Amino acid sequence: MNPRTTLHALALSVLLPLFAAVTVWADPAEEAYHRGTHLLDAGKYAEAIAEFDEALRLNPRYPAALLNRGFCYGGKGELERAIQDYDAALRIAPNFAQAYQNRGAMYAERKQFDQAIRDCDRAIQLNPREPEVRLTRAGALCALGRHEEAISSCDDALGLRPGWAWALCDRGKSHAQLGHTAEALRDYDAAIVSDPRFAVAYVNRAELRRAGGDPDRARQDLDRALDLNSRCAPAWCLRGVLRAAEGQHERALEDYAQALRVDPRCALAHNNRGVTLLALGRPDEALAAYDQALLLDPFLGQAHVNRGVYLMERREYEKALVDFEAAAGLHLRDGAAHLGVGTCQRQLGRLDRAFGAFDQALRLNPRLEGAFYNRCIADLLADRGKQAATDARAYVELKGWKDALSPYVGIFACLALRRAGSEPEARKLLDEAARHWDAAAWPGPVLRFLRGEAKEEEVLALVPSPEVMTEARTYLGLGLAAAGKREDALKHLRWVVTQGDPRYVEHDLAAAELRRLEGAKGGAAPRK
Repeated sequence: MNPRTTLHALALSVLLPLFAAVTVWADPAEEAYHRGTHLLDAGKYAEAIAEFDEALRLNPRYPAALLNRGFCYGGKGELERAIQDYDAALRIAPNFAQAYQNRGAMYAERKQFDQAIRDCDRAIQLNPREPEVRLTRAGALCALGRHEEAISSCDDALGLRPGWAWALCDRGKSHAQLGHTAEALRDYDAAIVSDPRFAVAYVNRAELRRAGGDPDRARQDLDRALDLNSRCAPAWCLRGVLRAAEGQHERALEDYAQALRVDPRCALAHNNRGVTLLALGRPDEALAAYDQALLLDPFLGQAHVNRGVYLMERREYEKALVDFEAAAGLHLRDGAAHLGVGTCQRQLGRLDRAFGAFDQALRLNPRLEGAFYNRCIADLLADRGKQAATDARAYVELKGWKDALSPYVGIFACLALRRAGSEPEARKLLDEAARHWDAAAWPGPVLRFLRGEAKEEEVLALVPSPEVMTEARTYLGLGLAAAGKREDALKHLRWVVTQGDPRYVEHDLAAAELRRLEGAKGGAAPRK
């Protein structure tokens, strides 16, 4: 969080001549104000508020007292009361730049970024030489995904305060979000040179190194950050992420617990703890951790996405959709929230909405392979054969044929192309998959069947487990339907719908194809 400042100089103090013969009567409101500022500086917010209350009782039109009382409320996490005080100060002094600046900071903490930017712009108009308001503005722009503008705002702050470590770090964050890794690293390095004891810069650089596949140097940065400030909750959180990635889940939980000891309101620690608990097979505790994270910070997009994934896996799609849509409204840049929206909408049968969400996910992240995979399935359900093949090809190009899901998307694309009457293209795709996938490894037998090299009985005999029978019979049914063998296809598709595992995406594909085939004869597909 960017530092906020108070304006103690606004106490309207008066320099009086020091003549022994002159008696000076102190202003009681101003005395209470000064007592409040001293308590504020000591971090004693409750006591400071009491003194500012007294100052305002004696002088209700005291904007500086309202400003600093608002700052105290903000420090206590009472953001609405802080904003109310800044509103009141601005009614008394409409050109009070610091009140706009502080109110902008409060709006930013409430994730009301548009309002934050408006207040910062007004504060800059009134006081162009103040660097901190430009940094608050940069943070709000960054949160809205407007990273180029955020970088420009940081540049302005650095023009007013050269070498400012906070501004360098914030500029580095926006560079990192834009994929400008070298520029981000340069900013974090410069922040550390400017202030070698600035723990936040080490944490930010550690995250950049972790994301770049350098966990050892990331760990070194985190160790340094914690040496400098053992109460740096983000450092404990990130160290837990590194440990969890190495399979040290219990030690990761210890790090998250330490983060919560130093900052009981650290929502990110609860979120990360939920991810690790889920990996340990403790889903109820994971859900409770996500709930707690969102209770502390309803705007934590990661927690909404993670809880949405948990609910989606439990097939609670409407509830999951609420979380994904909340995350999608928070301007996350990785596309995961929109992918979740699309997947839930697909499961709920709302294909038009699903396509819109998948498209948005890929606009945000053109290399989001999960969006291509899930949109390919939706293409099949919507009978968009050519588009299904395009999405399948995009997935394989990103992941390669050795990826566990690549042969499945190859099967999807083959079936879609055959339904669209593009047999040569379907054959070409199957031949390519066969060159890269072990024919004996599942779903190799399905690929062989679709190439005409294996019979139905052979495929069924090679199913590796009873659960996978849902896959096998779906692909047999879809393949036979594409070949015009309607009755043979119906046998397999009906089995899937009535006896298959509904958790499999193949169950949805089989049900859709069965409805299509039965509909051609005026009948209704059985429903499980």
